[in-house]
This record gives sequence, C-alpha cells and structure tokens, in this order.
Amino acid sequence: MRLQFGYHRGLPADRKVAWGARLIVTQGGDVDLVHDRQDVIGDQEPRRRLLDHLNALDPSLRQLISGLLRSGAMQTRRADELVVHQDDVVTVRANTNASAGYCCVVAYFSRLADETARP
Repeated sequence: MRLQFGYHRGLPADRKVAWGARLIVTQGGDVDLVHDRQDVIGDQEPRRRLLDHLNALDPSLRQLISGLLRSGAMQTRRADELVVHQDDVVTVRANTNASAGYCCVVAYFSRLADETARP
C-alpha cells in the first residue's frame, strides 16, 4: 500500500498503517490542511486509533508545523526531513522538499506492534 498524499520517504518500509497529507504552507507560518490532499492506509481499527491520537495532539499538528516554519527550523525552500512530533504512540515526519509552498507529512505508529487490530 502507498499513501496517495504525504511524505512517502518518511514512512518506514515495514509500516502498513499511516496518515499522510500535502499541506499548503508559507515561511511565515501559515498552514492549510486541505481535506482532499490527505490519505490514510491500513486496517480500519488501527487507522482510527492513529487518527484519534493525531487529532488529540496539543499543540495541534498545524501549530507544531507553523512554529517550525516561523522559527526557521523548517524552510519552504530547503528540503530537510524533520520529526515534527514523536511520542510513545505516534511519529510524525515532514519535509517541504524545497517546494516553496507545500509540506508533505506522514504519521505512523511509533511501535510496529500498535498496527495490529485490537478487538
């Protein structure tokens, strides 16, 4: 399986559950998460857990990326992979790919065992 949108190179090859998106960004910290430029793969139950965890992040994923852009740690004209967020459940990686306006993001479970569906 492959995500239709997102940071494909940031997804480990052994992962089968992931969320990805192509965000519209500016160096000033504007971040637009476009609903039709997102994708999620994997079995339904672990997919739901992954999305629930992402939606509960505080600060939010958009806020985290905005802060990286404003601080200059993430640059719209420089291709660098950054770990945007990592905890014991989820890892989020991103890269603007020097696109000057997009940021590709991928999120997946930090532990491979969490991809297994739970009853």
